[in-house]
Amino acid sequence: VFTKYILSPLTIVYFLIIFTYSLKILISGEWPNGILAKISLIFSFVAILTYLFWTPLIKGRDWRFKSIIWGAILFQSIMLALAIYIRVSEYGFTENRYYIAIFGIWLISMSIYFISVKEASYKWLFVTLTLMLIFSQFGKYGALNYSRESQLERLKEILVLEHNLTQQEQQSVYSIVEHLYSTDRLESLRAVIPDVVERYEDLNITIKDRVYFPKFAVKSLGLNSVESKSRYIKFTTTLPRKILNIRGYTLLVEFSYSRDYNRKIYTKSIRVNFDKNILSVRNGNRLIRVNLGDMVKSLGLYRKDSYVSLPNYRMEYRAKDIKILFYSIGVDTKSGEITDFVAKILF
Repeated sequence: VFTKYILSPLTIVYFLIIFTYSLKILISGEWPNGILAKISLIFSFVAILTYLFWTPLIKGRDWRFKSIIWGAILFQSIMLALAIYIRVSEYGFTENRYYIAIFGIWLISMSIYFISVKEASYKWLFVTLTLMLIFSQFGKYGALNYSRESQLERLKEILVLEHNLTQQEQQSVYSIVEHLYSTDRLESLRAVIPDVVERYEDLNITIKDRVYFPKFAVKSLGLNSVESKSRYIKFTTTLPRKILNIRGYTLLVEFSYSRDYNRKIYTKSIRVNFDKNILSVRNGNRLIRVNLGDMVKSLGLYRKDSYVSLPNYRMEYRAKDIKILFYSIGVDTKSGEITDFVAKILF
């Protein structure tokens, strides 16, 4: 009943809507920013789900049904491929664009397979998807490494231009440096702008804590300090903490977290983990769970600047059995989730 009267009509209506929208895009030649990829991915998921639910019901008798549903997925997958090709040709690969691209390739391959092979088995959906995800995690062509190399190459191409950089090109330099700094700190940038990185590392530690590297880099390159309209914001302490008051606590743990490489601390008796604003600290049989969401909101997410220095006391969390001294906190202002932080945890 659910498949026949809810899921199938939903898939048909959704396809007609995005098919009309896709035709409008093809006719006008104006490609939207990101929305086409999102609706194509959602449709593909719903359509594949519909096919999987229908498979036990049709039992291979209705060849036309399979051809129609996978034909619709193929059409929308081609639109997805065109959309991501345009974005990549303009802005290079990021981790998100990498995954959208390989998922688009997977959708096109599966569509051709199910349309052309009469006895096609849906088990290959899961086998190929699993292999693709494993492939994306490692090596030269993994998501993180490939996107990093793409952005570095793009940065090199802009910096070697002989003419004075336009406002858009300067904006691109800032965006690339900010993206690479947020995912890889200074390591990858050292290969492209080594002098800038070296000057930044030579700064007095007090000054360095107040200076956001992407701004420093753009200024050092003689460009305007153009900030991207980012939904991300970074908070840092105004001054370094040279003396820590550890009275009342027995342990001090240095902990850093990034959404791209989730660091955990596991020892025989101590475990520290962070996931979706929840910090979990286990010492033997004692478990402390802290929701840092309210603290992050109190810092003020809706600011003009994407990099904010705050007094040290504003960058502290205190509860009955735990104290967290933050040095930096990165936040996604859209979701309110912490994307990265560096802190000392006392408990």
